[in-house]
Amino acid sequence: MGWIVTHKPPHQSWLDFFRQEYDSEWQTADGKTRRVHVLDCAVLHFNTAYLALQTQDEGQPPEVQAVICDLIYYRDRYYNVGYLARSEKEAYYYQCPERILAQLTPTDSEPANLWRAKCRAYHQARRATAQLKPGQIIRFEQPLLFRDGQRFDTFKVLDPKEYLFSPYLHSKVPYKIRRATLVQVPYTVLPEPESEPTNPPPESIPSHT
Repeated sequence: MGWIVTHKPPHQSWLDFFRQEYDSEWQTADGKTRRVHVLDCAVLHFNTAYLALQTQDEGQPPEVQAVICDLIYYRDRYYNVGYLARSEKEAYYYQCPERILAQLTPTDSEPANLWRAKCRAYHQARRATAQLKPGQIIRFEQPLLFRDGQRFDTFKVLDPKEYLFSPYLHSKVPYKIRRATLVQVPYTVLPEPESEPTNPPPESIPSHT
């Protein structure tokens, strides 16, 4: 399914909008009733909607899966919004709110389970990042490349609220690491040394090109 462009009244909530789009009931080939209902909706950054979509066949327990919709807006037009829907199996955004994840029922789909795991890992990383304190030493699983061409993997936390870090044992110059990088690239908080060496051995200096 491609983009769907339609009308959304200015004061209509996104939950009511997607219920209008998705809620339905029909007869399947075997004569049983199938019902589809949007349980919940969360819109992030005005451009992505995460839906908890419930499907229930007559006589069967309900199944709840996520639907991820890209959003686009059109000014001064009656058909003023568009959305592109993806299932969990096709999704490549991993910021689904935990309240939506909590409503999803178990699935045997490997791609869907992988997507859910990545979403949960995203939230775990956000919580870990929020707990960083000045003076801590962190090491990323892979070096980070900066605009000046330098690559480092180990940093001392300077100001976590401003995302300022200095390359550990190499430079006291502050570098800014994007929050998205802190969330998406795995890192480990290292034990804090009693003192920071002033002349580290050559093998301790991160290589860079």
